[in-house]
Amino acid sequence: MKIIFTNNALDKIHRDNLSQKIIYDTISSASRIYPGREPGVTQYIKNWDFGTVTAITKKTNRGELLVITCFAKYNQAKFYKKPEDPRYKNASFLGRLWLDIIKIFGL
Repeated sequence: MKIIFTNNALDKIHRDNLSQKIIYDTISSASRIYPGREPGVTQYIKNWDFGTVTAITKKTNRGELLVITCFAKYNQAKFYKKPEDPRYKNASFLGRLWLDIIKIFGL
């Protein structure tokens, strides 16, 4: 099956740090497929290790799939977990405030 990307889809692929291969894989082996609001529009969703990728496509008259848009929702907690400072655990409110001030000034 031939897949064509719109300029909007290519921009979103670049913005979300995706690749066309990820979109191809999402469409070919989607974990969930939903019909769109208009006839011929389909939403493909696939779960990846980094998050969820969604591709919204429309079937053309020639039988090709036109990727209208696509986007990714990243698992933020997995990748950007802030390390816990042990000094904060038992500190009072004023103690935490003082630790934040020290951190801001780099002392």
